[in-house]
Amino acid sequence: MKFLVTGSSSSIGQEVINTLSKNKKNLIYATYSSLKPKINKKNVKLIKYIISDKQKKFKFEIDVFIHIASLVPSDNKTRNQLIEVNFKNSAKLLSDLLSKNLRQIIFISSMSVYKKNQSLINENSTLEYNDAYGESKLMFEDYLYKLSLINSKIKTLILRLPGYVGKNSKNNFISSIKNKIINDEEVVFVNPNSLFNNVIHEKTLSKIILKFIYKEKRKFLILNPAAKYPMKLKNIIKLMHKSRNKNIKIRVEKSKSKSFLIDTSRLRKLGYEINKTKDEILRFIK
Repeated sequence: MKFLVTGSSSSIGQEVINTLSKNKKNLIYATYSSLKPKINKKNVKLIKYIISDKQKKFKFEIDVFIHIASLVPSDNKTRNQLIEVNFKNSAKLLSDLLSKNLRQIIFISSMSVYKKNQSLINENSTLEYNDAYGESKLMFEDYLYKLSLINSKIKTLILRLPGYVGKNSKNNFISSIKNKIINDEEVVFVNPNSLFNNVIHEKTLSKIILKFIYKEKRKFLILNPAAKYPMKLKNIIKLMHKSRNKNIKIRVEKSKSKSFLIDTSRLRKLGYEINKTKDEILRFIK
């Protein structure tokens, strides 16, 4: 199969490419915008490709489009810039691919598309973006849904990611805690007794993607990939300290913000393999 993976410099992108490249029959076109990833595989073709209004048409035929690249809140971009890249220009790229026999789309979305202060989130929970990033993600999701209604040949998966952890993960709660523990810094957090499963390891996510590509028959699917068997947040943080043989340095602050759990029943019902929260944390922290 022929794949296009955007965002190949990201932690998610590199893991997905590494997984796909193990099948020597696959050909992966991997795009990057500035930092060229260190990927040396015969069946991976690195292409400098910036998702912009001036982008050239993608000239290769593709079977599966895995769209990871996006502007994120930490990029400190304006609302117009986020929507321009994450929605408008992404839609333009997809439009090019549709003319080249595209068969599958996998889109990395975000939990930020959900309304805040919901204690339990499943795929049918109320949608309400919290910022321009969430708005841009939701706009592209809507574009994909409308496409699925008029093109029955396309199979689409939307993954609304929670805290993604892996070798080079960053910009999320669990990854930042790991960095603080490694650097012997104090970990400050709220809601210590709240149950937490807002985490997915890169290896687990790759397995979900592979199952969809090769085995899923549903034409349109939205999933919230997360861990099963939640743990109290304070126990997770203590476990991370212990696994790194570090003295526990924590401070709990008061907050009116509420934590939430992710309902993983759809994943499990459909046969997608997920791990316990404890196992995902240990796999990451070590």
